[in-house]
Amino acid sequence: MPEVISRLVPERSRERGNTTFHKRLIGGGDLIIVGANAPAPLRSSPINFALLDEVSAFPGTTDEGDVLDLVAARQYTYAHTAKTLLTSTPLDEGTCRITRAYLETNQQRYFVPCLACGTLFVITFADIQYPADEPEKAVLVCPNCGGVHTDYDKPEQLRHGEWRPTVSSGDPSMSGYSISGLYSPWLRYGAIATHHRKVAKDPVRLRVFVNTVLAETWKVEDGEGIDQGGLPARREDLSGPLPPWVVVLTCGVDVQADRLECTLIAWGAGERCAVLEHRVLWGDPSAGQVWADLDALLSRTFSHSLAVPDLSIRATCVDTGGAHTLATYSWLKGKAARRIWGIKGSSTPAAPLWPKKATTNTKGKLPIFMVGVNAGKETIYSRLKVTESGPGHIAFDNSLSTDYFTQLTAERVRTRYSRGHPVREWVLPDGRRNEALDCAVYALAALYGLRSMGLNLDREAASQEGVPPRVSAQAITMPAPVHKPAAPIRSQYISTAL
Repeated sequence: MPEVISRLVPERSRERGNTTFHKRLIGGGDLIIVGANAPAPLRSSPINFALLDEVSAFPGTTDEGDVLDLVAARQYTYAHTAKTLLTSTPLDEGTCRITRAYLETNQQRYFVPCLACGTLFVITFADIQYPADEPEKAVLVCPNCGGVHTDYDKPEQLRHGEWRPTVSSGDPSMSGYSISGLYSPWLRYGAIATHHRKVAKDPVRLRVFVNTVLAETWKVEDGEGIDQGGLPARREDLSGPLPPWVVVLTCGVDVQADRLECTLIAWGAGERCAVLEHRVLWGDPSAGQVWADLDALLSRTFSHSLAVPDLSIRATCVDTGGAHTLATYSWLKGKAARRIWGIKGSSTPAAPLWPKKATTNTKGKLPIFMVGVNAGKETIYSRLKVTESGPGHIAFDNSLSTDYFTQLTAERVRTRYSRGHPVREWVLPDGRRNEALDCAVYALAALYGLRSMGLNLDREAASQEGVPPRVSAQAITMPAPVHKPAAPIRSQYISTAL
């Protein structure tokens, strides 16, 4: 950064053309900083050198077109000298921009020497080995001779390593490089192995590990969905006090033409959760009664199996994108203090589940949160595959009908092409309903809204450790009363006679 700053013309007040995002360079030239979701400044700016960071997270298209295509078009002026640098964490297989670009190159990897046999090899997670149940003792094992390397050997291996192409058929005008977190001098093999064991059973967290630590794409099959066949078997009786692991309750509300549908979910450490109920409140949302019913539903408290205060619903997300938008806005006014939030599905396929900030609506003058419904559905579908109780597992109450599970698993993911670029989208087959899935996504979004405010499920769960079970009034045993023998009654006549 000091080298870059030294080349910038100092910014002066009221000087046009030399602003925070458009800097002039000493000796000529300009440095333009543009967001991928708003690339309009690229339209009239010829570009010689372009640096595009986190390209896999770029939106598929914008009103201006695809960002990579816009950059390429602006480099025509410097056809013989133009250079483009793309960097990114990989995301999903099949739609990952950085991976598609990398596969067009000579695909260079960093090879390190085995300190025992001298063979050069690429460090992969398969080469990280450790004794059973002791990941903190992980070491790197040479795939050729089995030589063992500890964290202390890594600096020497990195010093004597080298980049090597792995294919000879790449575009000669391009060079591509891929390296994972396994090479980091600051990451111990034991820490990496421990991290993997911690997230291995939760597909959502494992996906982050694969993308960010291993620098690999996450494999998602086209047409992927969930077979609801085994889910009803997970139902259990959750009608009594909340289980000991529960620390937070959230609710998701879907607004339909003639009803409101609501899902209540309990959350614990590792985002373990249980769907406690799915309610349908019949009534015209343009009238007031159904909203009064919802208010009563959200005002309930729930007793806990531990000796902690009753839990209320900490946050609720209500969809505002239906047919009764104005009525929904009207009901939402004044409810922010109860963390009842208006939401709307984002039109950006890769949008995060919870945005960094709300969008102020012009009609109702309310903050509306644009939620990434695709991210929410992928999270829920991934966790429906978790069969063991613990982090990421989803349990269900006995009250949920078979139709609930049909709706929860109704959608399928597919890849379509927009202006030549693949985009993953969720599709609802004809004749199917998905209100249960929508409500679950909204309840998950409410949890992530709380997270943005500082909620830490693991920390709250840890604070409940050691809390004794709640003792009900019926279970309290009182000591039996002590019956003293009555004093004898003395006759007044006898006393007088004596």
